[in-house]
Formats: sequence, structure tokens, C-alpha cells
Amino acid sequence: NFLKRDGQDEVMDLPSTVKCDPLEHLLVINLEGEGGQARRDHIYREFEKVGLKGRFRFWPAINFKNSTRLAKETNRKECPCDSKVGCALSHREIYEM
Repeated sequence: NFLKRDGQDEVMDLPSTVKCDPLEHLLVINLEGEGGQARRDHIYREFEKVGLKGRFRFWPAINFKNSTRLAKETNRKECPCDSKVGCALSHREIYEM
């Protein structure tokens, strides 16, 4: 299983063959909802230009403005928190799966 979060369904499967094309596992970390829409639209356009349309998936970014997990990780009662730490946590989540 690839990209399986605790208590959630798989995001995608690894190929059944030994050959692994890294282009089959492109992840774009981006805010969910309206806050990330402009960037998602930009990514769709740019990836289509280079032939990657349909070859990537979005991974939900940690929102440094209101994430309870980020607040807990940084020993704060609530956010907003440091945006760089939020970015790092977004990346770390991928490796924790």
C-alpha cells in the first residue's frame, strides 16, 4: 500500500511489477478548499504543458493558520503557527504513511 493514512483508504497503489516509474507517483502538496484553488489551477495548467496531465495527485497541506496538529507539534494552544514548520509537517506526513 502506498500513501495510506491511519484510519483512511489508500490514496494510490504501487504498481504490481518490479519496474517503478517515479512519474506514476507525483504528489503536489497544496492547501485543500478555496485557499488552494488558485495554486491547483496553476499546477493543472503547468503540468499539462509538460505532458503530465493526469499523472499527479494533490496531497493536503497543513494549514499553518488553523491546524490543531501543528499547534500540538509546536507546543502551542492554537495556531497561527510558523508557516515553515507547517510546510515541513506537510512533507513529513507523506513519509509517515
